[in-house]
Amino acid sequence: VWKLITISQPDAFIDLYFAGQARPYGLDDNQVPWINGRSTAEGYTNTHEDDDVMTALVTGTDGVTVASSGTFQSPTGGFTAAGVAKGDILSIEEGADALQKIYSIESKNSDTQATVYQNFDPDAGFTSLDFKIYPYALIQNIAGMLESFLRDVVGLAEARLLLDSFNTLSVDRPVASWEGVLNMIEQQSSLDVIFPFIRDFGTLLWWEPDAKVKVQAINDTYSSSDRVIDAREIEGLKFTRTKVRDIRTAVKILYAFTRSFTKRTGISEDTNQQSKYNVTQGQSLLAHYAKHILADASAASEQTLLKNLLKQPHNQAVGLYPRIHLDLGIGDRIEYSHMAYNPHGEDITGNVTRNSQTIYKYFLIYDAVKGRRPYFEAIQLHKLD
Repeated sequence: VWKLITISQPDAFIDLYFAGQARPYGLDDNQVPWINGRSTAEGYTNTHEDDDVMTALVTGTDGVTVASSGTFQSPTGGFTAAGVAKGDILSIEEGADALQKIYSIESKNSDTQATVYQNFDPDAGFTSLDFKIYPYALIQNIAGMLESFLRDVVGLAEARLLLDSFNTLSVDRPVASWEGVLNMIEQQSSLDVIFPFIRDFGTLLWWEPDAKVKVQAINDTYSSSDRVIDAREIEGLKFTRTKVRDIRTAVKILYAFTRSFTKRTGISEDTNQQSKYNVTQGQSLLAHYAKHILADASAASEQTLLKNLLKQPHNQAVGLYPRIHLDLGIGDRIEYSHMAYNPHGEDITGNVTRNSQTIYKYFLIYDAVKGRRPYFEAIQLHKLD
């Protein structure tokens, strides 16, 4: 994270930029890393890529604090064998209510002693403290980063997050090809941080009707829908198509932002689409400034996704649906049966190939209004790999 600090002096303003690493996973109300226990064994659809990444290095019941200092001791020790190091997290869990929180370790002094960055209670030293020391696990998975921001910065309770969707996102956006970084150089509202971040990683975020946050990746391929709907039962079903002038057949990514974008990819283009839609590379070039991408592999992933997402127009559908479909909403995929015609001359009841790209029969709902009958707006999905 880059943070801009402006220092005011009588005759000048000095801008200083401070760089720091990403944050580790925080602890929940039970002083346990909230990323632990996020696997299929605990009932989730997918196991989070970082599940149990923060397993306690040391667990003890004989912790001792030295008054008016940041010294923490444990007579039984074991710090050396466990690999306790600077940046690890000390969690005091029982024994002194005033001390029950987490501390960042500044140094491991010996097998039985460590120093934290802040002093303990100046009035007394405490003994017989239950404690755990967790490894300093930096968050690089974008699902973990997003959840950490919502939990630990915005302050959303766990009950406000659809955790299963974050688990799935962590699998769909693995660190190997979608490593994340969060850059901020000025004070911003939470939404101004979240939405540019998810845009860099091809991800959707929305609030469900029950006010819970759900996330979902735009995937490369699809093999099924959530519902097949009879087009004859939809009132006012209308199909439009995104404008040709909005297509982008060539993409380059500018990334690795510090005070400026220090890296850029080459231009990746689709000349077949340029010929089909009679546009040149320059007329349909997208230069995407990816502020939250640092790794080369992530830039390459984003470039491929954007080019294949934007290189051809998409069909869109709107209409009033039967009440039986009130359970559907944003992020769900639908397909149609019993179509009386082919919108824009294209069969949408089966997958088709348009200029070497698979056009799926599935439509993604991106807007939903629930009234007497649900009103949905949806966009047709294309193969993106």
